[in-house]
Amino acid sequence: MTTLLPALGALYASHRNLALSTVGRLVAGHGSFFQRVSEGRVTLRRAAQAVQWLSDHWPSDLSWPDDIPRPEPAAGGPAEPPAAPLTRTARRRAVLDARSRMREAADRSAWDAAKIHERAMFEAALALRGDGKIADPEALCEALQVPRFVYDDVVRRYSRGRRNASRVPRRGSRVARMLQALRSAGDVRFASAGWGEASAAARTVREAAS
Repeated sequence: MTTLLPALGALYASHRNLALSTVGRLVAGHGSFFQRVSEGRVTLRRAAQAVQWLSDHWPSDLSWPDDIPRPEPAAGGPAEPPAAPLTRTARRRAVLDARSRMREAADRSAWDAAKIHERAMFEAALALRGDGKIADPEALCEALQVPRFVYDDVVRRYSRGRRNASRVPRRGSRVARMLQALRSAGDVRFASAGWGEASAAARTVREAAS
């Protein structure tokens, strides 16, 4: 569990639009708590208490990872306040941090943790603005690791009403990955039959990251 706890904290932090250090302070009173967990400097009892805290405070609109046992939430736990919108700088930082942690986990062959960090990365990158368009194209480009002109090209060529809107780009190309991500996010410019559904997000995240 101690190997997955930092990833669980990162997923919670991304969804709540909080820094991981802030979650560390909420969970254990220390901003460096999750770093200490990664370094093996936290007891199993303290780690179990942190997991219990996260279970008690887990957002109702965020699925708990299937590969991490969840302790029963305490009855009558406090309701979660709404998350504040991320600034563009904070969103980009969240994407970069999650991607870095995902790579570190993959290097250790900690695949479960890597998947959780990947999910946290796309939680931040696929967020929409109030008008239904992607909140931060730069953050999405960072998550997909494609240059900004790919996003601009997809908007110009594949938005609803454009001549290429119903065409399918070459499978696996940067354009295809960007288009899949925008459609799965539910961006209103790309909504069409069979795309943009929330249920497709997890599949598209895996495809976009491959």
